[in-house]
Amino acid sequence: DLSYGTGTTLKAKASLSNLVSLSKDTLTIEDFKNVALYATISQCGTNRADLENTVSDLTRKPFKLPEEIDGFSFIRYNGTISGKLDNAKYTGKIGTNAGVIETDATGGYNIESQTLLINGNVGTSDFNFEKIFGKDLKIGKLDFDVNANGTYNFKDKRIAASIEGIVNLFQYNDYDFTGLTLDAIINPDKSIADIHYADKNGNGVLSLDALFDNLTPTKFVAVELTADSVNLGAMRLTPDIPNLKVSTELQLASHFTDIDDIVGELKMDSTTITNNGLTYLIDNFSIDVSKDNLDARHIKV
Repeated sequence: DLSYGTGTTLKAKASLSNLVSLSKDTLTIEDFKNVALYATISQCGTNRADLENTVSDLTRKPFKLPEEIDGFSFIRYNGTISGKLDNAKYTGKIGTNAGVIETDATGGYNIESQTLLINGNVGTSDFNFEKIFGKDLKIGKLDFDVNANGTYNFKDKRIAASIEGIVNLFQYNDYDFTGLTLDAIINPDKSIADIHYADKNGNGVLSLDALFDNLTPTKFVAVELTADSVNLGAMRLTPDIPNLKVSTELQLASHFTDIDDIVGELKMDSTTITNNGLTYLIDNFSIDVSKDNLDARHIKV
């Protein structure tokens, strides 16, 4: 058992193997890559003050956590860790004053390629952002269960990941959004996202498919959005327009090299906007932005 400061503790049973590489007088991180660890952690945690003091001592510079997370007061972990530096299994719970994050995943760090990897399930249970960020953000509880598989290369600063799962509860402005499904792939050259939401209170259905090609030098974006009787007012997304309801079928295709060089087409079909008993219909509406050989931009509506 170890303790430090006013709230930092470590209670665990652990065993190590393959320790031959640690018998040298001078050690580097390379010497730890073949060491295998198995640990059962009953409690590992710290509080805000100890964390700030520890970072300050290590860096020899004053350190304070951002004011935006003034509500953060402690973090705790209990569970098991088994494996090596580049591939270990992490199963347990991370507890904070805002709620609990559960992990059942493999992860590791490859020294040669300087790559961090994760593969497995991550979820939250009754996690309340308001306890950390306060009420100004208007975000309350978040409950999700996702499978994440990805890598991050510190040398090239490149991420490649896939995320699939369900957001069981997301509270915004005191409204409960439940049952949102997410399927996303993020790569250095291309990212794809598929999001679907059917409101449990009958306030509409929303589907979004998006593609982003991060090509060089030209980038490409394609979006398909379908909104079926989405009552933005009832969902408290438009508090100044409490009775606003929208339906639309929207398509966007655009390519560009920078924000001032966008060309493409936006289409809106079967669009209805309803507010206070008045309904506006927009059908077969499109905006086409193109350039000619002289690099002059043309807009067609």
